[in-house]
Amino acid sequence: MELSQSPSREPDSPHHRWAGLLGTVVAVSTITLPLLMIASYSPSRSDVEPMAQEVYSLPQ
Repeated sequence: MELSQSPSREPDSPHHRWAGLLGTVVAVSTITLPLLMIASYSPSRSDVEPMAQEVYSLPQ
């Protein structure tokens, strides 16, 4: 077995490129979609009126 002969490798096929692109899209959507869903369901402003606070004074 001679060391000078190395097995020839074919360049990346188009399928590998699409797989890399698809993996990137899945990774980015995995990070961004949960954040967008949390942001859309969290209340940005409250429509509920604050509860009135009663002030009690001690009798003198």
